[in-house]
Amino acid sequence: MRCIRIREFLSAYIDDMADLNETQMITEHIEHCIWCRRELEHLKYCQNILKRLEEPELPDGFTIDLHRKLMKER
Repeated sequence: MRCIRIREFLSAYIDDMADLNETQMITEHIEHCIWCRRELEHLKYCQNILKRLEEPELPDGFTIDLHRKLMKER
């Protein structure tokens, strides 16, 4: 059960968005749990791959069109 809870916070942890309690809980847990440590390493690997991707160029008017569509959905 503890591993399930830890894995819920791993993404926030690698993005430095976990709060102090979550960070401490994860850090202590991964020192002793090989499965969660492997999951963390897998997420870091995926994160590194995604960082290498080029940011796509958005078409003209994309932001305005998106905003209109979101307002319409409300």
